[in-house]
Amino acid sequence: MRRLLSLLTVAISVVFLGLLSASPASALGGESLACAWSGQGYANPCSGYGPAGSYSVKFQVLNTSGTYSYAWTVPAAYAGAITGGCTSTSSYCQLTATVQNGGALRIKVSVQLTQGGSSETLTAIAGFQAECYINGNYC
Repeated sequence: MRRLLSLLTVAISVVFLGLLSASPASALGGESLACAWSGQGYANPCSGYGPAGSYSVKFQVLNTSGTYSYAWTVPAAYAGAITGGCTSTSSYCQLTATVQNGGALRIKVSVQLTQGGSSETLTAIAGFQAECYINGNYC
């Protein structure tokens, strides 16, 4: 009986110590990816409108909890336009996009989040429409 009680005490101690040293649970599932043009509020999709020129667009992972690894996918046409983030440790990816007079653009960016062995992929779309302005007149 004494031996059984000793074994039971050891088993309970091992379980209790295992619970104390366990990692926090993965929180994947509540995150979202949104974007914003040059200081506007985050949305998905996000849209901008203005004169032709270069604009900054930021894609941001929202509603995070804990530590993640990020794998960003940016269209090849914008790979050289990255101005910040877009790394495995960054929760944002910032690009500079140039839109021509009267032109429009659409940028689709994805990020794969990994936390505690689980992963999910999020996507956001940024669109921009430039004004058409010729010889001092709107088109």
